[in-house]
Amino acid sequence: VKQSRERVLGIRALVGDGAGLRTAVTSTSDLSDAVALALADDTVELARATAPDPYAGIPKDGFAENLPELSLFDPADRELGVDSLIASAREAESAARGADPRIENSEGSESSCEFVTVSYGNSEGFFGSYEAAAHGLFSMPIAADRGEMQTDYWSTAARRQRDLEPAGAVGSEAARRALRRLGSRRVPTCEVPVVFEAATARSLVSHLTSCITGGAIYRKTSFLADALSRQIASPLVHIIDDGRRPGGLGSKPFDGEGQATRRTAVVSGGTLENFHLYSYAARKLDMAPTGSPARSPGGRPGASATNIWLEPGDRSL
Repeated sequence: VKQSRERVLGIRALVGDGAGLRTAVTSTSDLSDAVALALADDTVELARATAPDPYAGIPKDGFAENLPELSLFDPADRELGVDSLIASAREAESAARGADPRIENSEGSESSCEFVTVSYGNSEGFFGSYEAAAHGLFSMPIAADRGEMQTDYWSTAARRQRDLEPAGAVGSEAARRALRRLGSRRVPTCEVPVVFEAATARSLVSHLTSCITGGAIYRKTSFLADALSRQIASPLVHIIDDGRRPGGLGSKPFDGEGQATRRTAVVSGGTLENFHLYSYAARKLDMAPTGSPARSPGGRPGASATNIWLEPGDRSL
């Protein structure tokens, strides 16, 4: 059993200069008034010691208003006790081990929950706050037969506890996936069409997102830097990023710079339609931010996907 609690205040200071803005970011876990005020002064002094940047700054408009209800947590889940989480992990483990005699051992089953409150304000007058939660359940059994051992896993994650897959189903699916690996064999070297299962296909989308972030684009370190409005995939490919999908694991009412999140078509009919841009990269590229900025309290904003997916076709796996 592991439990922890953390509170962090981050301050980002931008000091005006004829050649641009000088920037510094600091953070502290001491939220007392005296420490916060001293940290603000120190951050400004630190910023004055940095080089000015003509592209630095916070957005001037586009801030989120009338923050929507996105079903990011259920207040009743705060009553979940450690015993309840342990029981879920035990149920998943029991289901995995009881699925087949060939499930001989396990790397373990885990249950988790997290609650966060995010507050952000800036000198343009924006202030917003929201609460969110994340619940998860994971199981990883080991299958053995005739001297061969294989392992696989299954997991479920959701903003609300009731939206998780049943613990028994998680364990059973993990066992099924481990068992199906038994007796696997190599195939000859060949060139063939490949069908990716969803859990694997997600890695293809993640590679794409790393290639369309603002930093990679303006630095020209991405092979897609000049591909906007060009065909980069099959016409069957449609990829969506939606920061306001109700209950989405990446949903949030505003981004790391206070601007409204949104639904964005990343790839439509195989054509690259949008990059993931935060305000700095947008200024560099003379484009508009896309509601993509993310940041930690002690870090600078950077672009990130929210809820991103490949639209399904009309066939099953």
